[in-house]
Amino acid sequence: MLHDGITQRQLETASEAERRSGPRVPYPSELVIAWHCSLPDSTRYAIVDVSNGGFRIRTSVPLVQGMTGMVSRILPEGHEVGAAVKVVWCRPADNSCGYDAGLQRL
Repeated sequence: MLHDGITQRQLETASEAERRSGPRVPYPSELVIAWHCSLPDSTRYAIVDVSNGGFRIRTSVPLVQGMTGMVSRILPEGHEVGAAVKVVWCRPADNSCGYDAGLQRL
């Protein structure tokens, strides 16, 4: 398993225009995602927040819009998820430390 280099301590919440009906909720954990383009490898990402429709994660490299993958676990709890996700946006993080990416649950 790969571990994306952005740590939870480097996360900050960002204010931006919202296109969702529900609120974003801070969620200090990590996702384990197996991207379809790089199976069988999986990568850990810090979660910035969650909403009804998906996740916002922090990554050290930009993710390609449209990439799909399977979320297998939420760490450190170890909850199994088994949810398909798609990258719907990716942009530089407000704190100039990596990138924020929006993942939509499919």
